Amino acid sequence: MIIQFAFRQQKEKIIATLRQAGLVVGFLGDGINDAPALKLADIGVAIGSGTEIAKEASDMVLLDGNFNTIVNAVEQGRIIFENIRKTIIFLLADDFSEIFIVLGASLLGFPLPLLAVQILWINLIEDGFPAAALAFGQERYGIMKEKPRGLKDPFFSTAYLKWLVAIFLIGGIALLMTYWLTLSTTRDINFTRTLIFTLTAIDSLMFVLVVSSLRRPVFRKDLFSNPYLIFSFVIGLLMISASLYMPFLQKIFFTTPLSLSHWMVIFGISAVELILLEATKYWFLRKRSFLAVS
Repeated sequence: MIIQFAFRQQKEKIIATLRQAGLVVGFLGDGINDAPALKLADIGVAIGSGTEIAKEASDMVLLDGNFNTIVNAVEQGRIIFENIRKTIIFLLADDFSEIFIVLGASLLGFPLPLLAVQILWINLIEDGFPAAALAFGQERYGIMKEKPRGLKDPFFSTAYLKWLVAIFLIGGIALLMTYWLTLSTTRDINFTRTLIFTLTAIDSLMFVLVVSSLRRPVFRKDLFSNPYLIFSFVIGLLMISASLYMPFLQKIFFTTPLSLSHWMVIFGISAVELILLEATKYWFLRKRSFLAVS
């Protein structure tokens, strides 16, 4: 009894010491003597064949008794966390681009580059479906080779914040310059708004491909391994096209049809943005990841 009691105290002391050092502690146990340690740990895991007291004191029960299940659960948890981060980056980037061009045009004394109904359409369709698709991603490349996050680590590290700033500047400046050049050349505000409306939508669809993997380039073998991503991309293209060429939607969104040359300009600008986004992603995020997993 004395040895068992001392061993139990040692478990609790080890857990308390690790937690004081700022680490997240998981403890695996199955017996009555493990109950205090299971309760003290951040994540107490009881074996399915263990005692009822151990199960009640734990946070989760390992039913199959296979330790690999814990590893798989950690991996899935990291995937879920990263999907949330991807979605927030995607939505922040798109929203800031719209804010940037509207404020920029107002400060320069130009008419509004996007109407309220157009912004609503972009946010609901061109942003909504891709953002939902990111939640179903299963990007596993290099995810288990990263160091565990600390309890006090920020949601966005310095590297992510720097990349966000780069995204904001690339997207915002590209839209504002395109708006200024188009309006100055054509003097047609309806056509200019149509072009900016379409470019903003295409930028959203391009950017979701970039953010679908934070450790690999956009051009990879399993780019469309997420069927929901394919669906959101196709739906986005069809819906923005419908708003340009269907007469009743033209009246709602105040758009005019675009020619093939206009589409080439839009995709050309988006391609340049994509290259810049990939370059900054590599510089701020992937460069370190490649060194870590190599």
